[in-house]
Amino acid sequence: MKVDMDKVAVITAYFADNTKGLYVTKILKLFYYLDFISYKMRGASVTNDVYLKLPYGPVPSTIK
Repeated sequence: MKVDMDKVAVITAYFADNTKGLYVTKILKLFYYLDFISYKMRGASVTNDVYLKLPYGPVPSTIK
């Protein structure tokens, strides 16, 4: 599936408005939590992105 970048922009704006001390690593971690909690509850990811395993945690491949 293709990542909807408009949806990613809206989600990022929401995170920016409602999170203090926001930086890139934290945004990527929030996307991970959002997608995996959504997958657990609904059976589908919100962003439809694939995650890469990196030393500091999972990173969405397209969003990065």
